[in-house]
Amino acid sequence: MRRCPRERYGAGVERAHVVGMSMGGMIAQALVIHGDVDRMVHPSGGRATAAAIPGARHVGIPGVSHHLSPGIIARLVELIGTPAVA
Repeated sequence: MRRCPRERYGAGVERAHVVGMSMGGMIAQALVIHGDVDRMVHPSGGRATAAAIPGARHVGIPGVSHHLSPGIIARLVELIGTPAVA
């Protein structure tokens, strides 16, 4: 899988990195949903975001990229309707 070119998405990627570093103080339940074929933000970014939030749950969605597709709406509703912290 190709990584996104930093010169194209650099500001957003850098901002996400800084936000991730400051999430350790979150007290809300968190569910991080990330497509496993996302080419804009590597799937490891979703895992790292969840790891930065104490008690967060990470769910990778097979075959999904950065953009939502109509075929996954039911799955997202199911995930969001489930408590984030197991």
